[in-house]
This record gives sequence, C-alpha cells and structure tokens, in this order.
Amino acid sequence: MAIDKKIITFLFSALHSLERCHRHSSVLLEAQPYQPETVKSSLEEQARVLRSMKEAAELIHLATQAGSHIEAARQFQIFYGLNAMVRPDIISTFSSLAKGRVHFDLSDNNAVVH
Repeated sequence: MAIDKKIITFLFSALHSLERCHRHSSVLLEAQPYQPETVKSSLEEQARVLRSMKEAAELIHLATQAGSHIEAARQFQIFYGLNAMVRPDIISTFSSLAKGRVHFDLSDNNAVVH
C-alpha cells in the first residue's frame, strides 16, 4: 500500500499555515508596549514544537520515498501528536494578540489587568 503524495502536500501545507500564524503572533507581540515573559516563552516553546513537526514531516516524506511504511506511520503519529498539542495554543495566542487581549500571568512582575 503506497502513501498518497497528496498527504505529504497536505502535511507541509498545514505546517506552513501554523508557522505563518506563529510568525504573525511574534510580530504582534513585538508591537506590544509590554511583552509578558509568559507569552514570549510560550512562543519559544511553540517554535520548538513547530521545528519538531517539520522534522517529522520531512522524515515522513523520506520514509515514503524509501517505501518504509512502518517508519512513515510512526512519524505520522509523532506529527499529529505534536499538531494536536500545539495547534490550539498557536491559534489562541494569535487570536489574543490580534485582538489586543494578552493574558498576563500573575508571576509577571509588571502584570496589569486589561
């Protein structure tokens, strides 16, 4: 059973969309007069997960080209596990920043209520 090339295209397209949303969040945060450390660290963690997703997508592509369906399936599980973990957080962060509603953690010394 061969893996359809459309799936690989879809994986990279989904990843690209998340990376673009993450980049926009970073730009929006930089435009904020106050940049909470919790949001900065969240964006850094999201970037690490996105890099892992990209690596998994590349490994899926290589495994399918080599005909290693077991390895491709394992990497699919990793990719979709990471996607399930980070996607809601990326979208939530972007939405909050785009609407100007950054949630401050009480551990931030300069936290204020908006």
